[in-house]
Amino acid sequence: MSAETGTAGFGWPDAVSSRLLDLTVDLACVATFDGYFEELSDGWIDRLGYDCDELMGRPLLEFVQPEDAASTAAQLEAGRNGHDITRFENRFMHHDGSVRWLSWTAIAIPQTRRYYAVARDLTPQRVAEEHGRESERRYADLIESSHDIIQSISPDGHFRFVNRAWHDRLGYTPEELPDLTLFDIVDEVYHDHCTVLIGQIMSGMSFDSIEVTLVAKDGTKFPVEGNATGRFLDGKFVATHTFFRDITDRKEAEALASQYQRQLEQEVAERTAALVQSEKLATLGRLSAGMAHELNNPASAAQRGAVLLRDALSKTYDGFFQLGALGLTAADADRLAELVARGTGRATTPDTLDAMTRSDREADA
Repeated sequence: MSAETGTAGFGWPDAVSSRLLDLTVDLACVATFDGYFEELSDGWIDRLGYDCDELMGRPLLEFVQPEDAASTAAQLEAGRNGHDITRFENRFMHHDGSVRWLSWTAIAIPQTRRYYAVARDLTPQRVAEEHGRESERRYADLIESSHDIIQSISPDGHFRFVNRAWHDRLGYTPEELPDLTLFDIVDEVYHDHCTVLIGQIMSGMSFDSIEVTLVAKDGTKFPVEGNATGRFLDGKFVATHTFFRDITDRKEAEALASQYQRQLEQEVAERTAALVQSEKLATLGRLSAGMAHELNNPASAAQRGAVLLRDALSKTYDGFFQLGALGLTAADADRLAELVARGTGRATTPDTLDAMTRSDREADA
């Protein structure tokens, strides 16, 4: 499309020029040296949201974002001085206030005092790039603010990237980093293990819950746990990425819990042994009491028998004395001796009475 004073751009008839401008996939235009559009392809209206009269009636610099106005004016000046404009980028303001990125290729014809230009809309590409950069910035901010120890390691073992927590925990400065390798910060006992892991990562494997011991610059050793994965570019291995967290507190807690467990088991064993010993003593006490009871009953019976025997002997002696006072004859003495012998014989004969009868007789005695 063109203004009423349209030109035949490049010397072609007006109809041909306008038709070519309308068919191009890029944004084509003709502008005068004083900075006004003369011809525009239809895409301009679609891309910038202005109608034709607005675009034709105002200097093109009014549509350029203020930050890019000076560089755009410099390019126009260079064109008027015979220099071609190639791949020059600036930002045009959309009618709704948004920004469109344009890449320009143009020539200036002094004889006609006009610019003949084609602009490619780079907005989708620039938006995608900006989103990518923003995503990278957020990712970098996340990595830097993380409390985990994060590192990227080249195939030769040198560090491509480490985060702030890495420096804080290991004590090395950024200036010292280029001279360090992974094996400078890993305890020697884990070197072979790490070599095997890196080889497996280079083959495409990833690992979770890896435990190793790191060594700080001052020699302090501390356990870490984390994940390791490989980064590949076009199918080629370029780095190992590891994310470690310090598990010193967890290890100390586990050791303390293990110590408490052993102490508890020991106390339980000691108390169990004490209870068993106490139960044994209680059983022995009950047994002793029972035995004492069983022993006390016969002893009491024997004691009672001894008392009865003493009383019986006393009575017997008294009887003998009384008989002697009566003046017994020889025949009476023989008869008495016979009775005593019979009584002695009965005393040495085992008692065949049942327990009940014997108890009754003992009670009557």
